[in-house]
Amino acid sequence: SLYVAGGANREGSGFTTNESFSPAKNAWATLASLPQSTIDAGSAVDAGQLYCFGGWANVSGTVLDNVQIYQP
Repeated sequence: SLYVAGGANREGSGFTTNESFSPAKNAWATLASLPQSTIDAGSAVDAGQLYCFGGWANVSGTVLDNVQIYQP
């Protein structure tokens, strides 16, 4: 699966959106929201869990120093 988590709108507000794309089904699915809005986080998938590292809460400069974990 391909995961898309977080992001920002044109006003600079962060998103808590978390979605996945399944190539086998050719379909997107909306997953549970991230606990905190996240922009430009690093991410990795391991053992079926999505990890989002750091990033920004908004474009005005609130830096995140946390790890958010999505557990399907």
